[in-house]
Amino acid sequence: MTKKKHKKSNDGKKYEKKVSAMVRKLYPNSEIKDDVKLPATITGGKRQVDTLLDTGTQQIDFDAKDHKRNIGIKDVADYGFKLKDEGVPLGVMVSNSPYAESAVAAAKFFGIRPTHLIDTTDKENPFAIASKTLIEVRYVKALSFGIKHTSVGSGFNVYQDLGRQELVSDDGSHTVIAYDVFKDVLWNSGYLVERIEEFNNGADGWYAYTLPKQEIVMADGTRGVIDEFSFNYEVGTQYLDGKWNVKHAQGIFDAAKNTFQTNQNVESESLTIEELQNWPKVDPATLDKTKYGIRISVIGELPDYKMAPPML
Repeated sequence: MTKKKHKKSNDGKKYEKKVSAMVRKLYPNSEIKDDVKLPATITGGKRQVDTLLDTGTQQIDFDAKDHKRNIGIKDVADYGFKLKDEGVPLGVMVSNSPYAESAVAAAKFFGIRPTHLIDTTDKENPFAIASKTLIEVRYVKALSFGIKHTSVGSGFNVYQDLGRQELVSDDGSHTVIAYDVFKDVLWNSGYLVERIEEFNNGADGWYAYTLPKQEIVMADGTRGVIDEFSFNYEVGTQYLDGKWNVKHAQGIFDAAKNTFQTNQNVESESLTIEELQNWPKVDPATLDKTKYGIRISVIGELPDYKMAPPML
């Protein structure tokens, strides 16, 4: 979460109306009332609720906090007592100013959601989102090939180099370098990543992709059909940690969980490969994927054969 320059404070009632409007967008099927007076069971009298949501199974108090100062522990504690006094089990503070770290900790203790209103269409709204993002880069750690050749006997030889070994097209009209088949058709296209996601839950490790009854070009220039031509490849995953700025969004951001609630499409700023390369790496042994608001899986593309395969 980042805070943009706050040119002027919104009028309290005006901000309450904005919060109410957003709640109605997020919960279109719930009963929602504004400026509700509830009996105060502890202190007596009445308690005022900015926006009261009734889902049919529970009530939620949405409290619009229009302050020029940061929200502190006392604000949270006072709100926690108010909830007990009015008998509403769940409270959501919606603030247009930042929360102190201690206030967020206190909110977690009281079971209160400390949130911010996000509306990039509103010039008076001081907040924008920079979501904590995890990039999962799937890449090839090692690559080789193997053949099964009982159908052509033993008196033949092939190149031991994927960059020189040629495969013949199905119709026999042309040949293509084996490495290019793996690079362009199988790996960079995302085909193999989809396969290991489907059949092995995307686990890292060694895999094989086999072309049965494949015609190849021998080292002496002649052609022959082999029983199997197999690409043997090891898949690894590198994790990158960074922030991804949200360009257009409307909803409520939870300052404790770093999550964003919306019922609309979210448009984020574009990220270049150069920017991703500057993101710090994350040790898989200590990785907690639940801390990330956005997770993106990308393919570490193999380069042309004249370049060394990437070793991340």
